[in-house]
Amino acid sequence: MKRLIYLLSLVFLFSSVQGQKEIVNTAFQQGEEIAYVIAYKWGIVDTDVGKVLFKVNRDTIDNKDLFHLDAIGTTFPAWDWFFKVRDRYQSWIDPVTLAPYRFYRHVNEGGWKLNLKYNFHHDQNMVYSRFKINDEPLQYDTIKIEGHETFDLLSVVYLSRCIDFNSFKEGDKIPITLMVDAKVENLYFRYLGKEKVKVRRHESYNCIKFGVQVLEGSVFPEGGENLIVWASDDKNKIPIMIKSPIIVGSVLVRIVSSSGLKHAVTSRIE
Repeated sequence: MKRLIYLLSLVFLFSSVQGQKEIVNTAFQQGEEIAYVIAYKWGIVDTDVGKVLFKVNRDTIDNKDLFHLDAIGTTFPAWDWFFKVRDRYQSWIDPVTLAPYRFYRHVNEGGWKLNLKYNFHHDQNMVYSRFKINDEPLQYDTIKIEGHETFDLLSVVYLSRCIDFNSFKEGDKIPITLMVDAKVENLYFRYLGKEKVKVRRHESYNCIKFGVQVLEGSVFPEGGENLIVWASDDKNKIPIMIKSPIIVGSVLVRIVSSSGLKHAVTSRIE
């Protein structure tokens, strides 16, 4: 259950890639909301344990008109005794180019607390970071980045939805540059083709399928491409379902509702 939004944010780890046209926002708009439920499986335990809500709004920072991306993840009250999660990730991005300007990460996971803030200065190729863990002193850092091609854990989710999937072949690797825990990481995802998936008894979708490279650490037992995602095969390109092993057990993330979408959901099979 640990780091619900972190898991979802790693679903689409890709950005501007060689051979791609300039990326512009074609997939989402102000007012969009998408909700997910997270199921946890370990031995005989197989049950829903938490939820995540993604929202898109408008905001202004330094006289810049931006999209404010907001993702809130929590465990259900019945599971707080086991591992209580109260996470919120926020990112402010250019509404056309999707370049991030600011990123906040506020988490409380089983009593472990992190407050992190990035200010992106693309003209300087720098990110100015400020973070605090539990009751430790506030820390500051300056990280060199590669201009507009470096994204945070939340902005990369929305960036991914504006990629032209038809330009990829099955088995292609696509590199990305991502800020993870105040470090610049070069990762990739692998296109695995198209597939139909069932979310509920009478709800299936035509999807695009990916294997995503993840980093070995406190969430995933090992690095590699064990995280699998299915995204809607339509103009919205929203995550429909995600499966992955974690340190103990595995998780299944599935969509439960959406509203304010920019395009009709033509991938849904009635």
